[in-house]
Amino acid sequence: MTAIDARRPARLRRAARFALAGFLASLLLASTACARPAAPVTDDEAVAIATRFLDLFDAGKVDEARDAFSVDLRDTLSVEDLQRTHAVYARRAPESTRGEPRVERVGDAAVVEVPVQRGQLVMQASITVGPDRRIEGLFYNLDQGPQAGPAPAADGATGPAGDTDAAPGADTDADADAGTGAGVAA
Repeated sequence: MTAIDARRPARLRRAARFALAGFLASLLLASTACARPAAPVTDDEAVAIATRFLDLFDAGKVDEARDAFSVDLRDTLSVEDLQRTHAVYARRAPESTRGEPRVERVGDAAVVEVPVQRGQLVMQASITVGPDRRIEGLFYNLDQGPQAGPAPAADGATGPAGDTDAAPGADTDADADAGTGAGVAA
């Protein structure tokens, strides 16, 4: 055995230690990069995400609309749930009108509230967008009381207040918080 062969195991051990240390360092860096919280969602981002969801949902593209959901919300609301909700929603009128979105901050998340009118049905869509830019909560609040005003129409015209043809199973009290089947609190 030569002197070079005698030093070979020591070099291999050093190289293995160096490779292991490099692997552990890269693993540590990767885990700290993933562990950093996402920056808070901006109001404009939240409105854009909520509006895109509403556009897709109005068009009946529930699979695409559901792609914006967080994992938890996707586990809670199936495609079938959204399709049933859209079917009830679509029977109201061929299209909906929306008012100006309003954003309320909840920590790093934003709750986008959008007044929606579809036929005689007047609702408030509340969509919670988290810091990961995913929809974490979705709820439609039906405004059915005599004090309920319609969502402002795109041309500035307003329709009649209230709803005489409420969604199936909806409570008709003035202060009802009845969802259309897609209500999930964040």
